[in-house]
Amino acid sequence: MKTSLFILLLSVFSWGFAQADVDTRPQVVIDPGHGGSDTGSKEGSEVEKTWNLKIAEALSKAFEANGYQVLMTRTSDDDLDSEKRINTINTSNAKVVLSIHADREWTGTQTGPFFVVEPPNQSATADVDSIQPLGAITALQYHASLKLARNIGQKLGANISMSDLSDSRGLAGEVVSPNGKVACLPHQSLRYISKPAVVITPLFITSASDLKKFGESTAIDDFALKVVVGVSDNLGIVLKLPTPTAGVAK
Repeated sequence: MKTSLFILLLSVFSWGFAQADVDTRPQVVIDPGHGGSDTGSKEGSEVEKTWNLKIAEALSKAFEANGYQVLMTRTSDDDLDSEKRINTINTSNAKVVLSIHADREWTGTQTGPFFVVEPPNQSATADVDSIQPLGAITALQYHASLKLARNIGQKLGANISMSDLSDSRGLAGEVVSPNGKVACLPHQSLRYISKPAVVITPLFITSASDLKKFGESTAIDDFALKVVVGVSDNLGIVLKLPTPTAGVAK
């Protein structure tokens, strides 16, 4: 009897310690696009994959400093298997997914930041509680991603109107603008993600003004903090920022 009681008490204490080890911080996935042999876009000496990782690292640092658990899909210049990437994201406990792409823009006139959300598609069933097929984007998920993009964009001082480049599937009730910085477009980094997700283009490597801006020592850290504030507002999390960076919108 004493042995059984001892085993029971040991089990209870072990369960308590296991529960104490559970990380209850909100989780965010940061996905630096491309990597390894996949360089992404290039413009002169500027390489997208390098910018993506540099900015993702700053984001990771800022999120962790403000109480988040961060999952990075890559932490070095390695090839990233697309299936593994999708599984890593979809099986995580992440509240949001941020895919970073410092892209190029063919006219040379576009500047960052710019945001892309995946449009809802016809394969998504009407029942939001049912298990969706891979690649199905429900209207609920689309609007959650759009809200996320706009919260971040607002903190970055971007025009959060819908871009006139957008796919018509996401434009119901929206007013489009040629200056809008949020686009509803199919994107390979978002297509099979089952969580609220947005592609963030912090800068275009074809923009001299963007490169100059992000070449300043504090620019990336300031950008990262504003993204954290935007995500936190989106999730209803109140941050304790002792001294907000100048220019961070409230």
